[in-house]
Amino acid sequence: MKKPVIVLLALFTFLFSKTEAQKIYYLSDLDNIRGQFVIPGDKEPYTGLAVEEHPNRQRSLEAPIKNGKMDGVVKEWSIEGVLTSETKYSNGLKNGLEKQFHDSGKKKLEVNNINGLAEGKCMEWHPNGKLKSEGNYKNGKEDGLHVWWFDNDLKDQQMTYNNGLLEGKFQNWHRNGQLRLEANYLNGKKEGKSTEWYENGQMKMQGNYSNDKLNGATESFSKTGQLLGIQTFENGKLVKDVNYRSGSIELKEGYLEIFNKPDMAITIALTGSYVIPKKAEVPTYNVEGNVIQLIITSLDSLKTNEKDVDKLLTMYQLYEQSYIEKFTKSKIIVEGVNEKTKTGMPYRYWSFKSPESNEVLPKNARKVVMEHYLSVICGTNILSIYCPSISLDKPEDTAKLMKKLADSITIHPPKLDISALSNQIKQTLTWPGK
Repeated sequence: MKKPVIVLLALFTFLFSKTEAQKIYYLSDLDNIRGQFVIPGDKEPYTGLAVEEHPNRQRSLEAPIKNGKMDGVVKEWSIEGVLTSETKYSNGLKNGLEKQFHDSGKKKLEVNNINGLAEGKCMEWHPNGKLKSEGNYKNGKEDGLHVWWFDNDLKDQQMTYNNGLLEGKFQNWHRNGQLRLEANYLNGKKEGKSTEWYENGQMKMQGNYSNDKLNGATESFSKTGQLLGIQTFENGKLVKDVNYRSGSIELKEGYLEIFNKPDMAITIALTGSYVIPKKAEVPTYNVEGNVIQLIITSLDSLKTNEKDVDKLLTMYQLYEQSYIEKFTKSKIIVEGVNEKTKTGMPYRYWSFKSPESNEVLPKNARKVVMEHYLSVICGTNILSIYCPSISLDKPEDTAKLMKKLADSITIHPPKLDISALSNQIKQTLTWPGK
């Protein structure tokens, strides 16, 4: 009579043990202690299957665990039940092939892993099945040529890596196949010339980098090839911004010229019924038919310890006068006077008859008869507004224009924030097209 009882007890114990062994836990319910998954309240690392589910009870993840660490093929699914990834693990680290899939089931990514790091070729695909990228990894870092494509088979970008850092030429294209950007890298940082183009092939921007920072002049152009502006950088900091466009830092019917010097920034507003920028070595504008040039000269050029502003301005006039006479090989007689702007800033207004030239001019050419200067001391520099006048111009009109420009000169703290100034102007002035 006792034998059947023993058999039934053994069968019950076997079934009970089997049920316990097959119990599945949610991964989020397991504790992670020192990198090992453990059943709450248990001391031993968990071995078995861990899962997760979407809100619709559809399984989202399935991870085999051995001795507390993922071991085997870990799978993930979308809420619609489509397999989205399949990754081999060994002792808690990715080891072997990793695959990712689009919601359509088509391949999205394939890469091999060794001890948790990508190794060898890595490939990506667009949802339409077209190749998206191809590159190589070494010890988890990109190494060698890496290329991306649009879903129309045209190149998106191409670059070369060395131990995870960009090295050499970097190229990026527009979707129509036109080159968009070309730059050079050294140890992961931009170095040398960098050029951008519009979709129509017209150059958009050209500048130079040193140690990943812009240095020197950076030119920007419109889609039709018109020069829009020249920004000058020193070690990545904007020190000068000259705009040749109707739309960057611009006043209504005018332009704002900025000289961003180390000790201070200087702005001057050029306004009138029309203001047209001209391409030249120094900022040049046509203001209501008058050619205006803005010239910055360091006070160090005077080589003096003089502190009196009026005397310094007079010395500057004599300095420039000497240069003009030497350059033109002519003697000039200058008339000058020291005055003040509306804000009390001292300036010197000086003018002279333009020296005769032996140059043969076209029959209808307009001859310059007078040259006008208005000079202001700004920190360690002198800003001069220069305006030549022809025989048709009235001297009093030129003087009035020069004084109006002088009243617009403003001195700002060091390293003027161009973006902040632009936003400030936007709030108070009318911009084109708005």
